[in-house]
Amino acid sequence: MQINEVIKWYEEHTDSQLNEYFLKRMIEMGIIKTDIDLSYLNLYLLERFNDGFVVENGKYRVKKNRLPLISQMIPTEQPIKKEDNDKVEQMKKAVEKLEDKPKRFKIEKLNGNRLKLVKQ
Repeated sequence: MQINEVIKWYEEHTDSQLNEYFLKRMIEMGIIKTDIDLSYLNLYLLERFNDGFVVENGKYRVKKNRLPLISQMIPTEQPIKKEDNDKVEQMKKAVEKLEDKPKRFKIEKLNGNRLKLVKQ
């Protein structure tokens, strides 16, 4: 099946919707092939009980742990806000400062047999 046919099938037969980006990402990862086998995809996405799929209100039920994956695989084309960009730059500078400083530690002996790691 083609991607658009699979999307249409899931819209008609389940309560959740797949998107093209999610299916393309699954193809890139090697989970499914470009010519999508619907029965194999259903084994991966739909909830099963014994030998069949779970049907609720006349529609197949998608596995609960798959729903976040499907919803996260949406391409975002929103522009990055200036504040977010500034925060990213600040974080990069902070990381660079930490990487520049050599880290030296020594072990000090405390009372008795206790040892302590001390940063120099």
